Amino acid sequence: MRFLSRTFWIAKDRDYPDEFQDAFQLDPVRGVAAIADGVSSAIYSGPWARILTQAVVAEPPPLADGEAFCAWLARRRAAWSGGIDRSRLDWRLRPKM
Repeated sequence: MRFLSRTFWIAKDRDYPDEFQDAFQLDPVRGVAAIADGVSSAIYSGPWARILTQAVVAEPPPLADGEAFCAWLARRRAAWSGGIDRSRLDWRLRPKM
């Protein structure tokens, strides 16, 4: 085991715990951890933070190779975008997509 961990989180508004936009993912055996701050003013930042943290731990991005990193990131963007039902977006949110 590479490290021990304990995680804590708290929603900004206790009446809306599902609106928690940050994410974390851990693999203490491999010694890998990822934390992402989901910007609350951005659209669908919670799902984006979760996609990124899960991907970093499962398949770390190839940081030394710019082209491979762009491909890695494009797959995560496609996963994020594919999970959004655009037909249900309010007209004010559509330009943010």
